[in-house]
Amino acid sequence: RELAVWDVAAGRELVRTPDLSDVLTDLAYTPDGTRLAAAGYTGVVRLFDPASGTEVLTLRPNAGLLYSLQFDPAGDRLLVGAARHPVVYGMTPGPPAGEPAPPPRPAD
Repeated sequence: RELAVWDVAAGRELVRTPDLSDVLTDLAYTPDGTRLAAAGYTGVVRLFDPASGTEVLTLRPNAGLLYSLQFDPAGDRLLVGAARHPVVYGMTPGPPAGEPAPPPRPAD
């Protein structure tokens, strides 16, 4: 199971990732196109450099099945829609980059 990125207009493959060993449920690019996030059934989010296909970061939200990904307009945060609760990751360098925000608390 690989992920291939294509230039549809040119009709050619740009890059292919290594074996993901996962069934993908969603993909999302950062607004500037420098990162590609892939979520799957295994509950793991992988971030790739789309120019090289290299995996640059692995996130494990521990939130059950992951079904949606969305970067904010600046590309600073990644929202992960999951079966148990949504998770927001900071994507800026340095702590707490790559650390999930705590799940929302139920209303009293």
